Amino acid sequence: MSYSILAYDDDDSSPTCTAHYIKNIKDKHTLVNTIFNLANTKIKDEIVNFEIQFLACSSELTNCERKIIMKKHRQNYINDFIEPALKKQKLETKQMKYKTMAKEKRQRLLTKKKSYKQTMSTEQKQKAQENKRLMYETIDQPKRKELLAKNMNYKETMSKEQKQKVLENKRVKYETMDQSKKKELLAKNMNYKETMGEEQKQKLLEKKRAKYQTMDISNKKEFIAINSSKIMSNRMSLDSKQKNNLLNREKEKRMEKKPLTHDIDTYIEKFKQQIKAGPFYICCVCNRKLYKKLVVILQKNKYSRQDCFMCQCCSDSKEYICKTCHAKLLKGQQPCQAVINNLFVDETPTELAALEKLEQILIAQRIVFEKIVVMPKGQQRKIKGAICNVPVECSQTCNVLARPPDRSGIMLLKIKRKLQFRGRVYFQAVRPQFVISTLNWLIANNPLYRNIEIQCDNISSDLTNLNCPDTDQENIDEPLQLQSNVNRELCNEDVEEQDDPLNEHRSAASETCLQSILPNYPVNLDNTNCNSTGREVFNIAPGEGKHPVSLMTDKLCEELSFPVLFPKGRFGYTCERDIKLSPIKYFNARILHYSGKFATNPEYIFFAQFIMEQKRISDSINIALKKVHGQSVTASQVKSNSQAFQNLLSQDQAYLFL
Repeated sequence: MSYSILAYDDDDSSPTCTAHYIKNIKDKHTLVNTIFNLANTKIKDEIVNFEIQFLACSSELTNCERKIIMKKHRQNYINDFIEPALKKQKLETKQMKYKTMAKEKRQRLLTKKKSYKQTMSTEQKQKAQENKRLMYETIDQPKRKELLAKNMNYKETMSKEQKQKVLENKRVKYETMDQSKKKELLAKNMNYKETMGEEQKQKLLEKKRAKYQTMDISNKKEFIAINSSKIMSNRMSLDSKQKNNLLNREKEKRMEKKPLTHDIDTYIEKFKQQIKAGPFYICCVCNRKLYKKLVVILQKNKYSRQDCFMCQCCSDSKEYICKTCHAKLLKGQQPCQAVINNLFVDETPTELAALEKLEQILIAQRIVFEKIVVMPKGQQRKIKGAICNVPVECSQTCNVLARPPDRSGIMLLKIKRKLQFRGRVYFQAVRPQFVISTLNWLIANNPLYRNIEIQCDNISSDLTNLNCPDTDQENIDEPLQLQSNVNRELCNEDVEEQDDPLNEHRSAASETCLQSILPNYPVNLDNTNCNSTGREVFNIAPGEGKHPVSLMTDKLCEELSFPVLFPKGRFGYTCERDIKLSPIKYFNARILHYSGKFATNPEYIFFAQFIMEQKRISDSINIALKKVHGQSVTASQVKSNSQAFQNLLSQDQAYLFL
């Protein structure tokens, strides 16, 4: 496209008419500059009106096509010299226009553009690519990075059909290429990988690893088979020299790895790298906290079932799913450890969260007596002996508790197996008012506590009085004198109450401001006197006279033993579920729960261990029957009629063995 200018003076007063004819102007910018130069040379310091007319064109175009070309050139010129704010405003209006456009018009526009690209000749396509290449070379470095990131995101958001079309086009293009161009392209790709930096290589490997982890098992098998066939075909096509070079490289790599395999520092470093991230990844189905290698990124559109997700975002604001739940959901099955399989965890209210260890035991309807010992080295805890499950009545315990008249409302309490014993199971300071308020909450919200009644007749009126009474100052020395007299009389009986020699290696059972007053723990005082000075140690034995119950037969022992963990008394290991769940998987889901309240309770961990061991032992017990004359017994009769089986055991006609 070339322009020509014919400039003349259209003034009747002037006797002569001079004309200027300028031709072969190829650029629109030079056209504008020549017009301005003519105006400046002809007229100065005056306002000039220009009338530009399209006289003639050498190309064979219709008037409509000429108008389109002129409009396009005008738009390009405006876009080049327009201000950024106006340019942005124009783009926004275009975007709004496109968004508000009807679907039919959009599709027409897209098909028009596609058809225009398809109808382009090879020369036009090459010109367009050349223009794009030149434009890319003139772009700044940050803009290039933005463009590359945009292209990468576009590829990730592409649908499968679009990806297949792109790959098919590339494949067709590669097949139509000459042999020399193919070799150049392969050499370029090989050099590109060699010239890559370490960061780029690591990023590429990380992307490939993440892509491989998100693949299905069938796709993984296909991928491995294709790669192995490719490697074999590449090796078969190699020359003898290339094969030798490849073997030498593999030998060198093996020799480099050999000394590292037996070095303990490498194993330690490897272990640190593996646990570096930590178990911070929450599964959206079972709500367990797991390591990164045990989870994959959640993609909900992959699964047919959408009712199993209880979404919990991690610290990186992403959603994950563990591999066990992932495998089950791919088959269309519900995982047994899913939260919707009656494995919900109720939130702990503030009344229960504020309780100390001994206060939690006082409100429980089952006391699980465990002998937990702290090891001298490492301060690790271990359990000694069996666990004893004793049913108690927490309402009677609360009625026995004394109410100290001081403002703190704290008293020292020992729990014993039997009041006659000198040894204690637990010893800590407790707050009776907190225990009673927690029990009231449980009675209102927990169905297992509905039949409990609390009698608060022994609460002192001084407990609610914030003003300190005058009589307190007079009676300060009296309990101290009583304590010294009793300690002198019963010094010999308190030998077994002295601390164990290993206690210096153990953590303190109770550290309160009241212990400084009691260097040697005082002896028992009569619990019938409900008014307390707050300096005595009270002994109770809530399980005395009660018969222990087996953990396997007590259906609600978990909910009744740990009301802090199960505030509403539901979803224990004996709860009815749609999918059968073994105790091992149940306690695994509880201890790995993202809240962490099960894992931080050592009594619950030992309780879970004992249940699992007892279940394993009971499952491995076999039954042997003696062959005697009389009525025959079948396996179904033994399973259905437990009383008949007990009769056989009592008559020594059957026995159990491991």
